[in-house]
Amino acid sequence: MKNRLIYKTSRAVTHGNGIYEKSLVPPDENYVNSHEEISSDLLSNITCYPNPFKENTTILFNLIAPSTVRVNIYNTTGQIIKSYPTRYYLEGHHQLVWDGKTGDGVFCLPGIYYGSISAGNSKMTVTIVRNE
Repeated sequence: MKNRLIYKTSRAVTHGNGIYEKSLVPPDENYVNSHEEISSDLLSNITCYPNPFKENTTILFNLIAPSTVRVNIYNTTGQIIKSYPTRYYLEGHHQLVWDGKTGDGVFCLPGIYYGSISAGNSKMTVTIVRNE
C-alpha cells in the first residue's frame, strides 16, 4: 500500500451517536478518512469509550506484533495537545486513559479531537468528542 495522508473530518452522531461530517482538508486520491488505516501490519481495532466523554475516555488498540508505540492527541487544527511517552508494548490488546487535559495539565475545551497511534509503519486515528 502506498503512503497516504490522513484528512481529518468532524463527526457527531444522531442515532445515539449520529453522524455529521465536514472535511477539514479536501480529499483526493492521496487522502483517506480519519478512521481508515494507513497500514495495518501492526495495528488494528483502535477505538475509545465513552465517546463523547466529559472527564475521561479510554483509548483501546490492538497490536498484531510487539512494537514501540507513540500516542498523540491532536486538536482540529492538527496541533499536538497531548503526547504520551513512547514505549514498547507486547502483542495484544492495550488501553490508555486520556483525562481531557493538554500536556500542560490544562483541561481542553469541549470539541473534537483526534487520537493517533503509531507503531512501526502503521498509524491509525480515532475521532474523540469532549462534551461540557
